Amino acid sequence: GTGQTESLLSYFCRLAVSHAVSTTDLARFVVQQVDHDIRRDFEWQQRNLSGVSEAARSWAAWLSALTGVGHLDGLTLSKWSAVLPPRGLAPRNLWCPHCLREDKEAGRSPYFRLAWEVGPVKACHQHKAKLVDTCPHCGQRHVRHHGGVVVPGWCTRCGGFLGEGESAAAEPHDLWVARQVEDWIANQSNQMA
Repeated sequence: GTGQTESLLSYFCRLAVSHAVSTTDLARFVVQQVDHDIRRDFEWQQRNLSGVSEAARSWAAWLSALTGVGHLDGLTLSKWSAVLPPRGLAPRNLWCPHCLREDKEAGRSPYFRLAWEVGPVKACHQHKAKLVDTCPHCGQRHVRHHGGVVVPGWCTRCGGFLGEGESAAAEPHDLWVARQVEDWIANQSNQMA
C-alpha cells in the first residue's frame, strides 16, 4: 500500500534465490508448469515482468498460481495498461542505493521497487536522490538483474552490494515525477486490498 511496492521482477529473482535455482531455470520451470511454449533463445531479462504488457499479466498469474500468493499483478503496472504506453517501460537497471541500504540495515531482503521500472522515473523521492546504474565496486553498468543468478541488491558481475554506493541529489522536476509515480502505485495497491 505504499509507493515502495516491490516489482514482479524483484519478486521473481528473490523466488529463484529462495529455491536455490537460477532465474533462467525458474523461468523454464514456470512455463513448463503452465504448459506454455518457450523459445529456445528465451532470455528472462528481456521480459518486462513488471510492465503493462500481456506478458506481465501472464507471469503474475502464473507465479500466483504456482506460489499460492495472491495479487501478484499488484507488483506490475498492468492495471495501467489503458493509459501507459509499453515504450519507456522496458526492464530498467536503475536503483536507489539508499533504499537498498535501508532494507539491509532493517534486516529485510533488499528489493527492486516497482517505481524504478517506469521510464520517466530518475529519482527516489524518499531519499531525494538520483537513481544510479553503476556498481560502486566494479564500475560496471547494467548489473542489477542481468545474470543467471540474481540476488536483488547485489551486483550480477562482481557480487558487491549495490547499496554501498552513493548518488547525487535529484533535480526538483525528477522528484516531482518520482512522487507522482509512487503515489499512483500506492493508490493501485490500496485499491487492490
